Amino acid sequence: MITVAELIAELQRLDPAMIAIVQKDGEGNGYSPLAGVDVGFYAAKNTWSGDVSEDEIPDSTPCIILFPVN
Repeated sequence: MITVAELIAELQRLDPAMIAIVQKDGEGNGYSPLAGVDVGFYAAKNTWSGDVSEDEIPDSTPCIILFPVN
């Protein structure tokens, strides 16, 4: 689990213009502690979902990804 202090430290090293993406759980519901933070490129499929890649993909934007323990 990541604490608020650890999350702040991670965020401070990143470009503040990046969008934030939340990875959803397998069931699409429930709550889980934050497991980690990663960076990548986000390509929206629509207004509520899209794809993330470690490599830049067409029509993507740099992003920070917040992912759950479960």
